Amino acid sequence: MPPDTSAAEKHDASLQDFDLLTLFEVAKLLHCSKAHVSNVIAGRVPGCPPIPALCLGRRKLVRRETLAAWIACNEHAAANDNFRAANDNLKPSPERGLKRG
Repeated sequence: MPPDTSAAEKHDASLQDFDLLTLFEVAKLLHCSKAHVSNVIAGRVPGCPPIPALCLGRRKLVRRETLAAWIACNEHAAANDNFRAANDNLKPSPERGLKRG
């Protein structure tokens, strides 16, 4: 890296080496607030599994690969929940189960 690079640029380059995302970057990718991402990581969002994160003191970082896997897992879970919810509205016929003699 050239000697005239700022500390912020060096920091960003080091995060890219490991493909780590800050909470701000995760929030930007998920189109939500940084506070909401923080709540999801902490497991404080009902019905939403926590995003695995690397904790360095108060700082939290998420691997891009881990975030992609978490998204894929939630897509499948949401699809299954939607399927179940759609079928929950179906009620059995009143005649079903009656024995005819």
